[in-house]
Amino acid sequence: MSNHLLIAGTGRSGTSLLVRLLTKLGLETHVSASGEANWYLDANAGLEDLVHHADAKLPYVAKSPWLYEFVDSVLARDDITIDGVIIPVRNLAEAASSRVVVELQNSHRNHPWMTAEDKVWENWGATPGGVLYSLNPLDEARLLAVGFHHLVERLANAGIPTYLLAFPRFTHDAEYFYSVLKGCLPSGVNVEDVKATYEVVDPDKIRVGTEIAGGAAERIVKSPEKYPSLEELDNAALRRELIKIRGELVSSAASLTETSASLADFQGRNATLEEELRAVRSQQSSLQEELAAKLLAETATGEKLSLLHARTVDLEHELNAAEARILGLEEEVAAKSAAEVTANEELSIFRAQCPLMEREIEALRMRIRGFERALSSKTEELENERLVLKKVRGSASWRITAPLRRVGRLLPKN
Repeated sequence: MSNHLLIAGTGRSGTSLLVRLLTKLGLETHVSASGEANWYLDANAGLEDLVHHADAKLPYVAKSPWLYEFVDSVLARDDITIDGVIIPVRNLAEAASSRVVVELQNSHRNHPWMTAEDKVWENWGATPGGVLYSLNPLDEARLLAVGFHHLVERLANAGIPTYLLAFPRFTHDAEYFYSVLKGCLPSGVNVEDVKATYEVVDPDKIRVGTEIAGGAAERIVKSPEKYPSLEELDNAALRRELIKIRGELVSSAASLTETSASLADFQGRNATLEEELRAVRSQQSSLQEELAAKLLAETATGEKLSLLHARTVDLEHELNAAEARILGLEEEVAAKSAAEVTANEELSIFRAQCPLMEREIEALRMRIRGFERALSSKTEELENERLVLKKVRGSASWRITAPLRRVGRLLPKN
């Protein structure tokens, strides 16, 4: 038997931030158990756990926006006790719009030709020959609302403590956060502890309300039935993608600046070594000339000749060491350049292969489903034949004709 505190709801309502805050407050979560695994930076989404199909490693705090799909199965299990369910609640139009913006942003990233379309596509599909789904925020809101109501109704009937937490209010109001969730926080946690965790809050991530044109945002606030147009959401998606690309350009520029600085440093060090090398060679030349002169002038002074020869050998060693240092620096720069080129090539190949791999995986899944259906059909046919044979053998006519079959086996066969 294991106890768990679940996080669910419509999603796009601060659920991932809530996981991080509860981690800071000392609860076991996906982050404390698995780190940043299953985190999708572009969508600011992830940190989820398969509550119904998880093994014994399921953390105490488990987040699953899909809980409404299998809440009955979880409630029916006798090996799990649900201590409570936290449901962040966001303006429905904003929650739906946020999901549509993420979907549109992904479409623009994977299908650049969509930017040139005369109008925004209202429907989309991910599986060849599969279901088409709407990108209209109102349709998305209906799905979220039905799932939300189903979840709350099931939890209410089961008597599960439910904590409704307003988003984005809880991201900046620590006293409100504590007043709603104090029943499921560790003992000893107070408001000041909650305030200390707010260092992980990034206000720039709470953005769909500001991304939508002023008129659309005002309509959402005044009337929950008013939703932004697809064009407004598409513009928001494009702005997000543009900001992301600009960030990557800034990062690339910084990397280029760093590389340029390293190259300039290398060139400076190389120039210094070359000057030292020229000085050593000049000194060597001078010594050689001096040696030659002394050999001519003092052929009898063997001691001085030996000293000069030893000095020449030392200078040659210094020259070789300097040349080796220059060669090492050149190899280091070449290795860094090759590593950078290789990394860029691998990144490009990976980005190009990802969509193809996803399509191949989906095709294999469809073939497996077809094989499973064929096997099920064949099994059912064999079972039906077995039942018919059993029924015939159990009939009165089969028992009456048994002597005739035995006589028939005794008769000679032509």
